[in-house]
Parts: sequence; structure tokens; C-alpha cells
Amino acid sequence: MAPGHNARHRFGTTDPMQQTLVFHWRPASSPLPKSAALFLAFFALAAVGMVLWLSPTTWAALSSIDWPWVWQKAVQAPGKLVPLMLYSLVAVVVIGVRHVHTNRARLILDDHTLHYRSGMPIVKRWLDWSLDLDAVRSLALPLRPVINPRGAHALRFYAVTWGTARSKGALGPQLRPASWYLPEQAQVRPALFADFALWPSEKSRAALQQRLLALPLVHALAQRDIALPPVTAKPPTIGIDLMAYARMRVAVYLFFGLLLLAVVLLLSMRDTYYFVAPPLTAWLACGGVAGIGMLGWMWGENPNAQAEQPGGAVPAPPMGFRATQMLLAVLVGVAAGLCAPSLPLALGSLAQASEEQAFVLHTLPLKLVPVGADDMPAIQGLKASEYWQSLPDGEVVSLPVRRGVFGQWWQFDASAVREKWIAYYDAHPQ
Repeated sequence: MAPGHNARHRFGTTDPMQQTLVFHWRPASSPLPKSAALFLAFFALAAVGMVLWLSPTTWAALSSIDWPWVWQKAVQAPGKLVPLMLYSLVAVVVIGVRHVHTNRARLILDDHTLHYRSGMPIVKRWLDWSLDLDAVRSLALPLRPVINPRGAHALRFYAVTWGTARSKGALGPQLRPASWYLPEQAQVRPALFADFALWPSEKSRAALQQRLLALPLVHALAQRDIALPPVTAKPPTIGIDLMAYARMRVAVYLFFGLLLLAVVLLLSMRDTYYFVAPPLTAWLACGGVAGIGMLGWMWGENPNAQAEQPGGAVPAPPMGFRATQMLLAVLVGVAAGLCAPSLPLALGSLAQASEEQAFVLHTLPLKLVPVGADDMPAIQGLKASEYWQSLPDGEVVSLPVRRGVFGQWWQFDASAVREKWIAYYDAHPQ
């Protein structure tokens, strides 16, 4: 039956052997949800901002570049621009070819043959192929997996090939089931980490295999008695799928969430400091308490809870399972410890408005003593000590200050003097 509008039927009818299906190419076989894309973009921007903050002279260096001189050198060296122009042209061609292939590639499936039509002019005679389904059913043409992917986005990279030994190479015909969809079907975006197995395991392999069988192309081939090789050639022997257990999954999300929160707090509170910074052991204790609490919460999860032995005893979880819980607890504790120094400062900034306070600089020992505020402690452990030492003893400095939540600490904002710090260290490089 020739492929056409009248020959197409909706996928999943009661008589699949009499229909011809036309599959379209899916540019991204595992599209990333918008929420996940925004999460990653925000995390990337926060990371870039942190790098720029750690290198405060970056913007000053960029602003000092003599851009007219750079343009003059570029104009005087056309030979160096030719490769760049060629690379740009190649990139445009590749993008154009991919666009044409994405919109015109088709996979036509009937009872006897699977046809691939690339839609690429001139080169289609080398790209197009046909697979004889009768030969596959009779085992005269065995299907072999190109690779046995494991881990992140395994379905996207899963592919099968066939034919003689010469077809095993990169130019041989390949079929990627996750790259094809039926246009009359609704697009279903998988959830975040839908086919993401952090640790290979038998349970994750079974889940990947189940999602493979649910793909439209694989389901249509199964209706024609064509079974593709499993998503992995052999089951892994070690490892734990973190996303398969509810409390471990929460620990993974909590770790990344706390890590992102630590970056945001570090950037937003970069100019805010304690009058007297708490010792490092306080932040380590915060991380330790968070890690112990997370471990205690996860410890109640047992993968063998449903396998009750004679006598009412429940088998103990394997050592690898407990070791993974401990590792996750440590990661959560580290992320919580990174949030601990900046979180009180952020709470203090939200709870109370700042007030300008005058301080007198004492260089020996280095500290800022408040003027007219007996209940306010002196600021010690000043950052950029070389800058403060360069100022005359007794100079009056005004800084915005806040009282911590429940009056437990004092904090000040040094953004007004930050530019002076940068200017001083630019003039006095070490």
C-alpha cells in the first residue's frame, strides 16, 4: 500500500497489519521540560555570577581594552578572518542541513518493509534505506544493538543496526526508536529525570525497557511481530537507582536545591558581613546536624520491606544501600553547611531595615569602633585588611548596620566601600 493520506490510520487500531504508518523525526528524543531548562539556566547564570564576583577585576580589565586598536588589527589581518568566516559558513550549512532533515525526514512502516526517507536532495540515494521485516521475522536478518546505553538519557542513544559485518560502522543503517513519533499523537514530554538512572541497577534497567516498549515505533513494530533487542544487553550487577526510592529522590532534589540556594545567598550577601564572624565549627555543626537528620529520615526506607521472611522478620537492606544513604546524607550536609553562613545574613536583611552608623577606625589592633552606641560591638576581622591599614588611624567611616534576628548578632553592609577596595588593590597589586 503506498503511503498517503488515505493510507494513514491512527496508531493503535485493532487491525495494525493493514495500516501504513508515517513517522516524523523528533529533533530531541528526550525534550527537557521548561521548568528543568529554567532551573539549569538559572543555575548557570548564578555560577557565572559567582565566578565574576570571585574575580572583581574582570570588569575593570574588560573596560580597559582598547577596542579601536583591536578592530584596526582585525582589519589589517584579513588572512586570519578567512578561517573564521569559513567556520561560520560551515556552521550555517550544518544548521541548514539539520533543519531540512528535521522537517523532511520520514519513516514509513507497513506490513513488510520499514522505509527511511531522509528528504535530503542529491545525497538521499546514499542516506535512504529499507529494512525487510519478513527477513527479520525469519531471523535471516538479525537486529543488533549499536550500543548498550546506561545512565543518563539511555533511550535517546539507544539504536539498532542489521545486515552484514560491514554495516557495523558509523555509516551503516541505524534505527533510533526514540527519535520518531506519529504526528497524529499528542506530544508527551517525559518528567524531569524520566530516563535518568544515576546508578545502573536491575530496577532501572527494567524501567528503561518498559519505556522503550512504550515508544510509538517500538509498539508498532511489536504489532508486526518485530522485537527489538533490549535496552541493555545484560543486567548490571551493582549500583542503586537513586530515583527509584522516594526518600533518596527527595535527598537528591534537596542537595541540588540547597546547592542552588547557597550560590544565590553567596551572590546576594557578598557585601554583608558579621561584626564578629562565628567560628567555622558553627557552620560545620549546621551541616552535620542537617546530614544526620537526613540520614535518620532516609534510614527508615528499606528496599526489602515487602519481602517478609518466615517468623515476621524483614530482611535487612544490603550494605550498598546503606552506604548510598550515607553518601547522600553527607552531600546534603555539605550543601546545608554552604548555606549556613549566608542564610542568617539574608534573614537579618529581610527582618530589619538598615541604619547608618559612624565608626572610628583603629589600626592597632584593626577594628571599627561604633560612635555613640554602647550596646553595639566593634567590627573585627575586617576583610581587605590592607586597605583598612592604609587609612589613617582615627578616621570616621559610616556603614549601614542591622541587628540580627532576635538580636543574636550584628551585621553591616560594605557595598559602599567595596569600590574603594577594588581601586586600592588595582593600584597596589601584590
